[in-house]
Amino acid sequence: MPAEATRGGELIYVAVSNFASLAIAGPCNPGAYDSEERDVYFEAEDRRLVEAALADLGYRLIDEPEIWEPYDGVNQGIEPSWTWFGRYFDYL
Repeated sequence: MPAEATRGGELIYVAVSNFASLAIAGPCNPGAYDSEERDVYFEAEDRRLVEAALADLGYRLIDEPEIWEPYDGVNQGIEPSWTWFGRYFDYL
């Protein structure tokens, strides 16, 4: 979403998962801000609108910082440093 279309004046990205009905969203780009910064730059009203639109499409908005943790799920990646982001949202 271009910055001009948001209440906070910041570009908002939305990414949907490759394998599940999960989505992440926030200001700028994935990983650009930590939780505290994201809360400042991702206006509550913008987040609410994004979350509602995603819910209408069957997606669940998840908290982005959690996806940067090392992936420890069933389908291990090729690289030992694989994260949850790599498993569900990145190019495969």
